[in-house]
Amino acid sequence: MEGVDSSFVMKDAAQPTRRKLKKLPLFLAVIGALLVLLVVPPLISIGHYKNRITGLISASLGRPARLSSVELRLLPWPGFVMTDLSVAEDPAYGAEPVLHADTVRADIRLRSLWRGRLEISSISVDDATLNLVHAAPGKWNLDPLFRTAAAKAGAQQGRTPLPYLEATNSRINIKDGAEKLPFSLVDTDLTFWQENPGEWRIRLRGQPARTDVVLDMGDTGIVRLEASVRSAPALHLVPVHADLDWNEAQLGQLSRLVLGSDPGWRGDLTGEAHLDGTPEAAHITARLRATGVHRAEFAPPSPLDFDANCSFVYHYSRRALDNLACNSPLGDGRLQLTGAIQGGVAAPSLTLELDRVPAAAGLDLLRTMRSGFAPDLEAGGTVSGKLAYAAPANDAEIIKIGTVEPRQRAHPAAKQPSPGKAPLTGSITIEGFTLSGGGLSQPLRLPRFVLEPAELTAAATVPTSNQVTQAQILAGTVAIPAGGAAPLVVTARLAPYGYQAIARGQASIPRAREIAQLAGLTEGDLLAGLAGEPLSVNLTAEGPWLPVEPAPALEAPAAPPMPPSTTQTARKTATSRTAATEPARTDLARTDFDRGMRPATDTLVGTVTLRNANWRADYLANHVQIAQATLHLGGMATEFDPVVFTYGPVKGTASITLPANCAAPENGAPEAAAKSARSCEPQFQAQFASLNAATLQNAFLGARQP
Repeated sequence: MEGVDSSFVMKDAAQPTRRKLKKLPLFLAVIGALLVLLVVPPLISIGHYKNRITGLISASLGRPARLSSVELRLLPWPGFVMTDLSVAEDPAYGAEPVLHADTVRADIRLRSLWRGRLEISSISVDDATLNLVHAAPGKWNLDPLFRTAAAKAGAQQGRTPLPYLEATNSRINIKDGAEKLPFSLVDTDLTFWQENPGEWRIRLRGQPARTDVVLDMGDTGIVRLEASVRSAPALHLVPVHADLDWNEAQLGQLSRLVLGSDPGWRGDLTGEAHLDGTPEAAHITARLRATGVHRAEFAPPSPLDFDANCSFVYHYSRRALDNLACNSPLGDGRLQLTGAIQGGVAAPSLTLELDRVPAAAGLDLLRTMRSGFAPDLEAGGTVSGKLAYAAPANDAEIIKIGTVEPRQRAHPAAKQPSPGKAPLTGSITIEGFTLSGGGLSQPLRLPRFVLEPAELTAAATVPTSNQVTQAQILAGTVAIPAGGAAPLVVTARLAPYGYQAIARGQASIPRAREIAQLAGLTEGDLLAGLAGEPLSVNLTAEGPWLPVEPAPALEAPAAPPMPPSTTQTARKTATSRTAATEPARTDLARTDFDRGMRPATDTLVGTVTLRNANWRADYLANHVQIAQATLHLGGMATEFDPVVFTYGPVKGTASITLPANCAAPENGAPEAAAKSARSCEPQFQAQFASLNAATLQNAFLGARQP
């Protein structure tokens, strides 16, 4: 090549060779380090460090620790791999280890090696078991751990912080003393580290579980917690800031998780809570949202949704809530609960306010709790009012109605609760209530309806073993125009455990049939084919808010049937005795509701009287004229007795008995089916002052000649 200096060419060719030679030592150093990391650790015996490492873990956690073996690990970070780690529990909280893990990784703090010390920067466990123990009010096994960490941080002035603790795919059990509760968190990821001297951070994610029931774990939801904790002399004085949320929970599985059984609710639930303060005085705000709430047996047209927000101050040592304020919007209205809940035997002090809550929300609630409501049924009107519950100040004990304390039995002169001041005060007013649809030919309109506290007088005199209520209920009376000369007067009595409705007055036969159909009463079918003057009604219906599954009945030997004359005489005697003792209404003092007991099932008892009516059946040629008939509901049978009738030239008195609770046998055996059919056969009896066979034949056949 002409014009090019050969010396420059030689220099350019030599430069890449020199650069490669300079990189060779670095390359050899990396290879040597890798060989050391791969070859040296298995050759190093650190068995004599086992006791020292165990002591470091014990000092860091403040608990005696035990492990089976220790191995050195250099990648990806220098540290140790330990097997079969157990951290002993404080004897005050039990003998079971507070922490157990098959495999543990402990990373070394490199800066400590330059000072000639061995310190652990983080401890990581997988598939571990952690026990949280509650020994006494305000006493948890985490309390000594916080004290140890705080004392160590103060003594060393923050130079040796608590190791970064991490657990993955682990389980957290909850114990009450020596008893392990069925509640736990599974598939839990937990981290715990010291943010600053005297300040720690906690991060948790887990799935709630219960060991004594079968749960669909995919529907119990995910719990997430972010918290910061500062040091204090005792756990109940520790300043805490925490954010908790519970998502993706299904209401049925959540009920089984909390209650241990499934009450039959379905829906999606989301909750969140924020805490600031100390366990002794914790300011808590919470939000609970539910969508698609309904009963498992059916899906209502409008499932119940709610969004409730609450705030309160919680005192751990007293198990008390102060400054409680919960509110939830319902349609264009609002529902608010305020007050305080004291711990121990002290009664709560609560106030419930309803501000123009739509009556349609109440219908949605009933649809959520009960089936049988027509899908086109609509409710109008608003509900407003205020109820306050506050026990008298001089009543130190809550005494349930129907029970007597042993101390009171031994000392009859002992001071009783003050009868002058009722704990429940206030009222609830329903304005402009209307019901339309559901088979009603015309909307059912109620005037202004007020519910006020009332006493259960019968409950105080009838001791029971399944007492569930206190003395007061909500009661109100309203007059409903129902097509009669006098209105139908309905008294509603509501308690937490059930309802009772008393109807007295008059109603036209078509309107009575519509109301019975609206209420889901099959007894309304007995009015089919009837026409005439309005009915005289004296009925009492009661039952629990939620339907109760009937217990299997033991098969008892069948009683011999009573002769017709004896049956009729017994009915007439019972009717005469009831009319003589309480002519106005059925004896309510003998019902479960008035005893303060939860009704076992829905019941309807009382009488319906019709006069100057006629009845037409397809198999009869003419109408049957009924001068008077009384329908008796309740008991083992439904009876028309007496029925004073005229059919053409035939005049007489009849009684009809329809056995109640007739159901086909479950086993389907022919003998059992035949026996059930015989026991469910209706009975008909007729009496005549005089009877001519030809006259009876002509009446049934419709002949015009005598």
